[in-house]
Amino acid sequence: MKRSSASVLVFLLALTGLSGLGLAKDQAVDSQWAASPMTIDGFDSDWVGASRTISEDGLAEYALKNDGTNLYVLFAIRNPKFLTNISKTGLTVYFSQAGKKSKDRGIRFVRLGVPTDIYISSLEKSGVALSEEKKSELRTKPFQVVFNCQVLGYKPDKDAPPKPEGPDAPVYAAVGNQSFVVFECRIPLSRESHPGGVGFEPGKPLKIGFEWGGSTKKGQVSGPQNPGLGDTDSETPQRESEDMLSQGSGLDDIHLRARSPKKFSFWADTTLAAHQ
Repeated sequence: MKRSSASVLVFLLALTGLSGLGLAKDQAVDSQWAASPMTIDGFDSDWVGASRTISEDGLAEYALKNDGTNLYVLFAIRNPKFLTNISKTGLTVYFSQAGKKSKDRGIRFVRLGVPTDIYISSLEKSGVALSEEKKSELRTKPFQVVFNCQVLGYKPDKDAPPKPEGPDAPVYAAVGNQSFVVFECRIPLSRESHPGGVGFEPGKPLKIGFEWGGSTKKGQVSGPQNPGLGDTDSETPQRESEDMLSQGSGLDDIHLRARSPKKFSFWADTTLAAHQ
């Protein structure tokens, strides 16, 4: 009888411990005040001395800074097995009220290959003057790599925001190879200045989410594979899976999922720094 009671007690203690792990809170990491505007170039020279945090599951390393106008994000994956197909999906950053994991608002930072003629036309429409010599130089390559910021959470053709442009628009840069990738992002705090804004003021708490990898929709990434961002998986298996699904091949769903690139994500609680 005593042995039975002891076994029950051990089981209950173990169950309590497991429950505690399941209910563990997201990491809490405060944003630090940026004394001067950050240079967004994909390098961490502006982040010397900044507090960097490794996610609890070891997926990525990140740091946050803000001033009165922008939130700055440094995000790095230094383990190749966690890169998955980030070169195609890019990095998505979500912003939500403290205590909630909502994907209602976010920004996807992804490199796109844009046909050169379209790229030239876009520059000229935005007021950039290009000489014929410069156009000829650009046309030596069929595609131009563009650091694209896609504002999420708006219904197409209804309440979609204008294309991110202007001095208040989100911007980012990224560097990497087959072994690592570093994203450096600047996101406006105010949604009045830009629909892609964080929506929180300095000194306020919020929850921030990071997500990358997984299946990509056809047409999501156009042009050549994003060079220099650690293209660690082949696009072919995913394309084959999509084709077979559309043709009703009858392959087991488990096999299709196993061939799809992994998706990774994690959330963190943070408080934006107040003016110092």
